[in-house]
Amino acid sequence: MTQKIQAFSWMDETTNDIQPLSVTEVALYLHVQGHSKFVTRYEKQVRRTIEQYCLKDYGLREQDIGGNDYLLKFTHSDLDDLRRQIDLILSYADSEADMYYCFIEADIENAEELGLLE
Repeated sequence: MTQKIQAFSWMDETTNDIQPLSVTEVALYLHVQGHSKFVTRYEKQVRRTIEQYCLKDYGLREQDIGGNDYLLKFTHSDLDDLRRQIDLILSYADSEADMYYCFIEADIENAEELGLLE
């Protein structure tokens, strides 16, 4: 008895073949700011946490650490998978900032050329 286990998002259901993965560089602008002058001490901590636990998995370069501009590499099967991964990163960053009474401003600087805007 064989079972079909759908373990990978890049598996094609019709042919059961693995689709080729693409690597895309995404330029992310991410600014962390406190809600008031009394919580500005948390900005650095939030930025470090986002870089350490989220952005590092996407090829965070050493020279980008501590700044606002990041060049990240995403491995994805299609455009929807890329959008999902970017949304996941931004959701995590927003959630992390909110826990420390901060907020984020984010922009995908090369979104138009990647086809992320519709």
